[in-house]
Amino acid sequence: MKHYKLGLTLGLTLLSHTMLSSAAWEPPIGIPAPDFGITEVAPEHPMAWPETEVPGFYYVDNTHLNTTDTNNPYGTPDKPRSTILTSSYGPGSYVEVHGGPYSETYPLNFNCTVDLPCWFRGASQTDMPIFDGHIDISNSEYIIFENIDINGGSGSPVGINTTFGENGHHIAFRHSNIRNRTFPGGGHSGIGIIPWFSSSLSDIVIYNNEINTLGDYQATEDTDFHGITPSLWGRDDGSATLSRVWILDNHCYHISGNCAQVNAGNWTNSHDSLTYVYIGRNVSHDGRQGAFGVKQSSHVIISQNTMYSANMVGAQSGDGVGTQYGPDNLWILFNNVYDTPYGVRQTDTGAGVEDHNTYIIGNIFHDLKDIPDANLAWGSSPGWGISLWHGILSRHIANNTFYNTRGGVLSIFDGPVHLYNNIFNSIRLDNSNTSHISILHAGRTGVSSQDGNTFDISASFNWWNSERPEDMLPRGESFTLLDYTTNYPAQCTTCEENVDPLFVDPTNANFRLQSTSPLIDNSSESYVYQRFFDLYGIDIRVDFDGNPRPNGSGWEAGAFEYYDPSVTTPTIISSSLYDGQLSTAYTVTLRGYGGRTPYTWSMQAGALPAGLTLAADGSITGTPTEDGNFTIDVRITDLDSVVSNTKTLSITVVGTTVITPPTAIVINETTGETDSSSSSGGGALWLLNVFALLLALGTRREQRRHQRQW
Repeated sequence: MKHYKLGLTLGLTLLSHTMLSSAAWEPPIGIPAPDFGITEVAPEHPMAWPETEVPGFYYVDNTHLNTTDTNNPYGTPDKPRSTILTSSYGPGSYVEVHGGPYSETYPLNFNCTVDLPCWFRGASQTDMPIFDGHIDISNSEYIIFENIDINGGSGSPVGINTTFGENGHHIAFRHSNIRNRTFPGGGHSGIGIIPWFSSSLSDIVIYNNEINTLGDYQATEDTDFHGITPSLWGRDDGSATLSRVWILDNHCYHISGNCAQVNAGNWTNSHDSLTYVYIGRNVSHDGRQGAFGVKQSSHVIISQNTMYSANMVGAQSGDGVGTQYGPDNLWILFNNVYDTPYGVRQTDTGAGVEDHNTYIIGNIFHDLKDIPDANLAWGSSPGWGISLWHGILSRHIANNTFYNTRGGVLSIFDGPVHLYNNIFNSIRLDNSNTSHISILHAGRTGVSSQDGNTFDISASFNWWNSERPEDMLPRGESFTLLDYTTNYPAQCTTCEENVDPLFVDPTNANFRLQSTSPLIDNSSESYVYQRFFDLYGIDIRVDFDGNPRPNGSGWEAGAFEYYDPSVTTPTIISSSLYDGQLSTAYTVTLRGYGGRTPYTWSMQAGALPAGLTLAADGSITGTPTEDGNFTIDVRITDLDSVVSNTKTLSITVVGTTVITPPTAIVINETTGETDSSSSSGGGALWLLNVFALLLALGTRREQRRHQRQW
C-alpha cells in the first residue's frame, strides 16, 4: 500500500505524536484555538522533593521499593504512595504517577481554576505509567491529563462525564496512548465524553494521543469500539448538553469503530444539544468503520485530517467521513482521503431536516478503492469520491479535487446538491453506473445546481429520468456536457471539459498546479466562504496548503491555488477584507507568501474602525464601535528584514440591519426562465433562490471569471 504525503505539508502530520511541540502549535484551518489544554506546561517539582511531602503534590509509584500508603498522604519520589487517591482534588493539585499497571476503576474529581489548574500525569512522554483499568473523570474543571499509557484491559478505558445536575468543563487529555483493549460487547470508546441527565460538559480537548488496537478491526461482525466519542446517547429528555469539544492531532489505527464518532442520539432536536465539535489534523488509517462518523449534532468542523486504508465490512463501508441522521452545519474542509471505499458518504438520514446543511470544501479525494463485488443500492458501488443518500438537507461541494476515483459525486433521493469549482481528473468510469456527477432523484434535479467544474475528458452526467423503472440502473439519463447544458441551460455555464489541469505529480499525489496550468486565475469565489465567516468569524479563503486565495486576478478550481515556489520577496496576498458589523466581534488574518516567515505586519497609513486593531501577526481583531468605510495601507517585513510592497485594503462596517427575504424565484430547468411567487420559505429558501437566480443569469466564465458569485 502506497502512503501519500502530498509533500511537506501533509508529511508532517504523519510524524509520531511525541514530536509535536505545544509552543509551535497552530489550530487547523477553520477551527478556533481552545483557551485551555494545548500550550499549558506542568509545574516544576517542589523544592522539598525528593524527601519531604508537600500538600497538594502527589507522587505515586506502585513499583518503587519504598512505596506505601501508611502515614503517607501525598508521597514523594523517595517514598511514593502505592495507590491513587480517588477523593476530590482542589485547585492547583498535582498528581504524578509512575510504574503500573494500575488495574482498578479510578473515579477522579478535580475542582480547579483557570489560575490554579490541576495535573494528573506521567513524568514525560518517554516515562509513562501503565493503566489497564478505567479512569473516570467526573464533574471536573480545569484539569489536564497527560503522559498516560493505557495498555491492555477490556472495554472503555477513559470516561469524561458528570453526575445528575452537575457540570464539567475545561478538561484536557493529551500526549498519551490508548491501545490493546479487547471488545466485551456493546458500545465502547477509548475516550467517552458523555454528560449525564440535567448536566453539561464543555471545553473538552483531546490532543496528540496515539489510539490503536481497540477491538478487532478485521472482525466480520459489527463491533462498535470507537476511539473518541462525544455523545448524548440515551439522554433523550433533552436535559443534557455537550459543546465545544476539540479532537486534534491524534493518530488512530486498527480500531474496530471510528477514530471519532459524534452522536447525540435519536431524539427530537437532539442535534441542538451536541454542538461545536472540532476534529482537526488527525491521522486515521486501517480502521474497520472508517475515520470519522457524524450523526445528530450541529456545527461540526472536520479539517485537515488524513484518512486512508479504511475497510469495508458489511454495512460499515469504510468511509473517510460518514454522516447520518441529518446533522446541521457540518463542514468537511481541506482533508486528504485515499485508499478508502468512499471519500465522504452520507446515509440513512430518513426524511432529514430541510434547512440543514453539509459543506464539503477544499478536500482531496484520490486513489479510492474499487471493490468489484460490492454494488450497493442505486449504483452506489465503492470508489465514489462523494456518495450522498437519503434526506432533504442541502449539500454544498466546492473547490475539491477528485483523482483516480471510480465515480465523482453521486446523490440519491431528495435534497439539493450544489457543486462549484471542483476538478474531476482520471475518474475511472469503469461501469454503466458511474459518472462524473450523478443526480438521481426528481427531488434534487429541480433544486440542485453546478458551475465552474472542470473535467479532463468529456464530462459524463447522470440526471434523473422519472420514466426509467426503479430496477433499471442508472435511473438517471446520461448526458454529455453539450447535451446537459442544452437541456438545462441554467446549469454548468462555466464548466469545462477536456482540460488537463497540469498537476505537478499526480501519481505521487501532488495535485498542486504547474505554472502553465490553464486553471490559473480562471475561477471565482464561491458563496460558501462568506457563509463560514458569517457563522464563525474565521476566514477560510485559503487553499489546501493554507495559502491565501486568490493569488492573482481570480481563483483556481480545485483544492490548490497556484503559487510560484521561486518567489523570495514577501508579497501581500490579501486583496479584500470581509465587511464587519457594528458591535459584533470581528476577526480576519491578513495573508502573504514568499520570503522567510514569520512575518511582521504593520500599518503605514489610514485607520481601522474604532475597536479594531492590527497585530504584528497580521490578525485584525476586536469589536467595531463605529460604522462606515475605512482604508488602510499595510506591509510585511520577513525574518530577514526584507520588506514587501505596500498594499491598500478597505473595510466596511455596517449597522444592524433587518433583512426581509425577497420574493421566491422558481426556475424552469428546461427553459432557464424564472417565475416569481410569494416567499414562504424563510432565509434558507431565500439563499437557495439566490443560487438559482444567479445561475439563470450566468454568462460564460471568460466574461465573469473574476467576479464573486454573490
